[in-house]
Amino acid sequence: MSDSLSLTLDSTSFPMVGIPGTRLQMSWLPVTKIQFEHFLCDTYQYDESWYRECLGYTPRVSPASIRIVDYWNLFMTGIVPNEAIRFANWMGRDYRLPTAQEWKAAITTLANYPADLANIEAVLRATDPQNERTFNARASIMIRRLEEITPADVNMLAGGRRLCDQMLMRLGVVELVYEDNKYNSYVGWGKPNKRFVGSVYNPLSDARPIQFVNRVEPPRMAHVGFRLVREVY
Repeated sequence: MSDSLSLTLDSTSFPMVGIPGTRLQMSWLPVTKIQFEHFLCDTYQYDESWYRECLGYTPRVSPASIRIVDYWNLFMTGIVPNEAIRFANWMGRDYRLPTAQEWKAAITTLANYPADLANIEAVLRATDPQNERTFNARASIMIRRLEEITPADVNMLAGGRRLCDQMLMRLGVVELVYEDNKYNSYVGWGKPNKRFVGSVYNPLSDARPIQFVNRVEPPRMAHVGFRLVREVY
């Protein structure tokens, strides 16, 4: 991985990558069910019946057992904005959803780096010396396994597989983002795997994000998840 890309761990010990040319760090992957379960156990903000409803959109799957036909079940989907925001607030005061402009700038920048196994090895060495966190063991299994199976669908990626695709900004889920810096309406960015949901999106070339029917309160959708950013100074 290029020396210009910095790596650290978030509050659940999953990796984040610094976006060159910005003050933003971004989740390496969309937020997973494993991470969200930490939040559920720590806060009790949602009960078991709520979580069962969410799992009805995409069932839970073990990181070690994912396949090319179900790996997206790792991610926390069927989520609505206020739930994603509560999770971000629990992660820490600096965590939030990215804006549409930030997400687009991130994928455009990260597409300048090729997909490479060295990127994965660098991510798995990420540390957070300030808080002495150690890498989440299940995150390690997940990242290695994803890198084994997702290159099989490179044919779905116009322009070939890039660093942003190792992060599943394409072939992951549609990700909730703020429509603008007013932080009061939402759109989506991302390109789901066609095995998951049919999609003609390509966020590298699309001029505009995916529009929801209700941008203020988008409904639960099986293919919609999120990832976080945080600003560092």
